[in-house]
Amino acid sequence: ISSLWTIFCLLFLWAGCPLAFGAVDFDGTDDYVDGGDINAMDGLTAVTATAWVKATAASTNEIHIMDKSSCDGATGNFEVFMGYFAAHKASFSIYYSGTADTSGTSTTSIDDGAWYHLAGVYDGSSIIIYVNGVQENSKVNAGQTLSSTGLNFGIGGYCNNNPYHWNGLIDDVRVYNRALSASEIEVIAKGRLKYDSLTTPGNGLVGYWPLDDSPDGTSGDGDTFKDRSGNGNNGTGVDG
Repeated sequence: ISSLWTIFCLLFLWAGCPLAFGAVDFDGTDDYVDGGDINAMDGLTAVTATAWVKATAASTNEIHIMDKSSCDGATGNFEVFMGYFAAHKASFSIYYSGTADTSGTSTTSIDDGAWYHLAGVYDGSSIIIYVNGVQENSKVNAGQTLSSTGLNFGIGGYCNNNPYHWNGLIDDVRVYNRALSASEIEVIAKGRLKYDSLTTPGNGLVGYWPLDDSPDGTSGDGDTFKDRSGNGNNGTGVDG
């Protein structure tokens, strides 16, 4: 990318501009990043999960971006995923007490080849989905505690041996043990920068994966994707 193009992107924050420092390219078939069983994601009463995504191809199937779930519809922790069937929409689900509930789908289709920032929030009262810093749907569901399991956290859709693979790029994945406010989510989405004020210590980060580690941009076998939250929850790339 030329320096002039980069300056244009930073000045105007155009949706077609890529993020700085790269992303991971998932092939939609068998690529994923395995984050292991992150105990700090268990038993939360509030949570926020965010990521930048860019689809290579639209899909009419269920597709996941990140998850810590059994993917059997009942007993996992949480997941962010791109809708069901022909919806092409984003939604955020939480799993608790042997059941699950969702924010409902976004109004924006997120698989048209543009970059989108997604944020899923459970604030103890409602389950909320944001696209590009704007709340697009929510559902009231108060007083829940997320399930506690031994399941692994994953990026890219390989969910507990159930394939819901993302086809395209994923970047700047974050999980917080609290509900980010609408203004905080806007900081991430509109700033379009990694390592912003919400990646500094004390912000409730459970894990932060900038996904800049693989030199060729793929989720290569054995590549380490470092957790920059300081919690040591590094992921391992699996490339087929």
